[in-house]
Amino acid sequence: MAAFLLTVPLAEWHDYFVGVAGSAAALTGLITVAVSIGLNTIIAHPQLPDRALGSIILLLTVLLTALFCLAPGQPVAVVGGEVLATGLLGWGSTSWLSLKAFRTTDS
Repeated sequence: MAAFLLTVPLAEWHDYFVGVAGSAAALTGLITVAVSIGLNTIIAHPQLPDRALGSIILLLTVLLTALFCLAPGQPVAVVGGEVLATGLLGWGSTSWLSLKAFRTTDS
């Protein structure tokens, strides 16, 4: 009974997370197509590949967060750990890319 009570709050958010996951997946696909179409232009500028990758990483972070919240039967603590780990990985990787772009601009 206790495990059921821990999963109930996320069940109320099901439709929201379905919408977020669908939107994030569509936007990630659109950015990936845009990057592949303009690849020569993006590669010509030193900061643009990292910015494109950062955009994709952030949208994948949103997508993974929504998918973790949609997984049925998980205790809230497990979902919280998954969301925290995903957020930290997204934040860390985009921070590293931003720092790298900042250093490239200075030199």
